[in-house]
Amino acid sequence: MRLTSLMKSAATLALLVPAAAACGDDATGPGSGSATAVVHDDPSSGSAATRADFSRISAATTSEGSYSGEIRANVTVQVSADGEAWTDVYSQATGSSEVDLQTSSETTLVSNASVDAGTYSYVRVVLQSPSAHLNSGSTIAGSTGDLTLDADVSLTLGSDGQLVIEKQVADFQVSADSNTTISTDLNSEAWISQENVEGRAVSSSEVQSATAVSIN
Repeated sequence: MRLTSLMKSAATLALLVPAAAACGDDATGPGSGSATAVVHDDPSSGSAATRADFSRISAATTSEGSYSGEIRANVTVQVSADGEAWTDVYSQATGSSEVDLQTSSETTLVSNASVDAGTYSYVRVVLQSPSAHLNSGSTIAGSTGDLTLDADVSLTLGSDGQLVIEKQVADFQVSADSNTTISTDLNSEAWISQENVEGRAVSSSEVQSATAVSIN
């Protein structure tokens, strides 16, 4: 009788332990937070000039002219705690987003997206098939004089049909009780240069160096 009682107790414990463990996983799981992703190209932000690596860009290649247009691309925004494992905030499978050049207006990619709650330190913005379109009449300043466009001009950004912008930022929280905004400033005034306009292309490194990411 005593052995039978012990066997029954062991069986009961075996059934209870997995159930308790499952409850524990639910209680301590990462949960879901809220995040918004926006992109802009605000010439008044001054964010490019305040970046430490902006000094790598020669003043001779920086545009001080007056131009307008837009950037078009399929965009993905991701966050990471360690720079290796990435979590999607927004991923655009079809169509494309447009970001107006040299204006204070923002393009909202996604608002109040559901993201794993946690602490993150990196932001990555991936632009697929990106291009910059400059309107006719735009003026691009240069060391030997201004270049005024007599027709619309398109510039390829990055290489192999892709532009990856990756930034380490101060640690930030994504949580359910607040909405975290990830803001990307492309700072095109740092890479819309006469040389790039004439060559119809901008390298990934130029855009990566100039772009600033802030968290609010």
